[in-house]
Amino acid sequence: MAIGLRFGLWWLDVAHPPACLEAGDHDLTLEIRGVKQSRVQVIQLDSQILSLHSSQCQMLKGQRVRVSWYYPNEVVRIGARMRVVARLRKPWGAKNPGGFDYGQWLRGQGYVASGYLRSVAWVGSSNLSPEPAIKTAALVHRELLNAVLLGQRDAVPAHLWALFRATGTTHLMVVSGLHVGIFVGFIHGLAFMLLRCLRFYRSGWVPQRMALLTSLITLSILVGQMGLQAPVMRASLMAGGIAVAGIFLRRVNIWRIFWLSMGVLVLLQPRVILLQGFWLSYAAVLGLLWYFEPRRPRPSWVRGLMLCQGVLLVFLTPWLGAIVGDIPLIASAANILSVPVMTLLTLPVGLAGMLLQELPGMSQLADYCFLLADYSLHLVVYLLGKMQTLAPSVGYFGLKTAWVSGFCAAVVLLPVGNVFRGLALIGWLGLLIPQSSGVEAGTFRVRVLDVGQGSAAIVDTQHHRLLVDTGPAFDAGYNSGQAVVIPALRSTGEDHLDTILLSHMDNDHAGGLAAVQRRYPAASLRGASGLCVNNTSWQWEGVTFKLLVDGQASSANDRSCTLVVSAGSATAYFSGDIGKRVERRMLTQMPASVDFLLAPHHGSASSSSPLFVHRLCARFVVFSAGRNNRYGHPREEVVQRYRSTGSLILSTEKEGAITWSSQMPDRVESARRGFIGGSTERAECRQR
Repeated sequence: MAIGLRFGLWWLDVAHPPACLEAGDHDLTLEIRGVKQSRVQVIQLDSQILSLHSSQCQMLKGQRVRVSWYYPNEVVRIGARMRVVARLRKPWGAKNPGGFDYGQWLRGQGYVASGYLRSVAWVGSSNLSPEPAIKTAALVHRELLNAVLLGQRDAVPAHLWALFRATGTTHLMVVSGLHVGIFVGFIHGLAFMLLRCLRFYRSGWVPQRMALLTSLITLSILVGQMGLQAPVMRASLMAGGIAVAGIFLRRVNIWRIFWLSMGVLVLLQPRVILLQGFWLSYAAVLGLLWYFEPRRPRPSWVRGLMLCQGVLLVFLTPWLGAIVGDIPLIASAANILSVPVMTLLTLPVGLAGMLLQELPGMSQLADYCFLLADYSLHLVVYLLGKMQTLAPSVGYFGLKTAWVSGFCAAVVLLPVGNVFRGLALIGWLGLLIPQSSGVEAGTFRVRVLDVGQGSAAIVDTQHHRLLVDTGPAFDAGYNSGQAVVIPALRSTGEDHLDTILLSHMDNDHAGGLAAVQRRYPAASLRGASGLCVNNTSWQWEGVTFKLLVDGQASSANDRSCTLVVSAGSATAYFSGDIGKRVERRMLTQMPASVDFLLAPHHGSASSSSPLFVHRLCARFVVFSAGRNNRYGHPREEVVQRYRSTGSLILSTEKEGAITWSSQMPDRVESARRGFIGGSTERAECRQR
């Protein structure tokens, strides 16, 4: 295991993308391995680079890339080849507290780059066989059945994935360890019964060994068809180890099989250590072994199902909350209802249909199997829809809380006395204690979130929370309010919000508003739609908040509702998208110097005039801008203007989320680099 992990870390160190990757466009021939509808008129292609038609970056040949094709004019099929001009970049994603790290996911999946296509020309098809699929037409949930049986999850509608996430049943709707176990068990039982019927086999162990060999061969074919996903590989390696031990008449030590499969998987796929699915898949099996292995006799099927859900609830909750974040409280009940239907009906009947549709003369019987499996899926989706809003969710625990509760969970599951188990359960229930922001009275904390080309920031006092802007949203796709702002709020303090302040209603500042208001309907709204009055102020725990706005300005940007937050000698200023004219008119109302400045208009050349820069004389200047954005924000002349006053320049595109506190005004914390100290030249700026 240690060798496997070390090899994985070494591989990640040496497998960095080449420097030429981002040096302009690339003329490539790609082979399509997967297609996903990302948003309206946007598809994402899992591709392999077959050749490069230029001398640069030849080391990319044979590598996997994930590229977006905007407004595709043809249907893309698996195995198709196309010559493209693509703009590529190294794997990268937003870095926020509680947020999903897309860049790490890309690296874990083996992609060397992501990007988008600028032009496309078809060059034929590969020799790959067509992707297997269910051929029956009259199915309500054809895409979902393909995902369950074949792992083809890209075509499943987004609203269904949202339903499964909200009920904690996503693992049932993709090819996972449960599916592999049921399929291999089905093949083993079928082969064993057939072999026992053959008269020349007289002893029981010969059919058993032959059935195990059949299962092993089937398992190899299954892995090739389903792909090398972490849960599939984990279940396949464990089932394969048990089958090999049975063939050679060796006693099976399940703990050895568990650890050996983990080490082998890391050796085969070193990047898998970056994936949440790898750790959570093995953690789930670890919890089940931890509870069931020492206990004899084994429980009945029904009692075992109930115990499994209880074990997973107790053992996995701390780690799910720390790694994934959101944990639906309804998940156990949803799984207790869904697992029997999926295990006893959907999977066996669906797998039987897959086998029958390949046999001559069996297509009608295969259709009946698929219809029954589809009906069972429809029943599961209906039940989950009814349960979706029955209970709230918890999660986003800190690592210290997760470790303490994880230790208590391990004690709860041990065969120990009820006194020890009860004490450990009390410690485990510490997960339900609301998080504290850690901000003292009379101080405040600012956290500027990494929302790409947009703006969103959280201001915390001892007992109150303010959100300044909500980031962008896109039609039928990404919403930073749901994906970034809400996880950041839940992971950095109590799960509540007092006030939302919108500087103005442009999408890059207010796109995530609806999602945030759905989560926090009691939060008051300020700033937008005439709710911003110049010189309005209020106090929370000794911290003063003051609104500044030029209500006579002609553009929405210039009418931005800006905010000054001060406590003692520490001051922060959120300047919205105001331009140079408004900066000049409001100059005397602005503070003479600030410790923290969220720069106006993402660093545009139309803002940050010399008068404004020297008036504020900021210790830290933060630009909220997207990586490689098409506007060129922040502009170099603006950066140099701030730098000339001794300000420390930071940008969310490079640093991720940026945190500053009035308790420690001389340093900030970057989500990517940790703590960073401030400039010593600020006193000279004040004197000037």
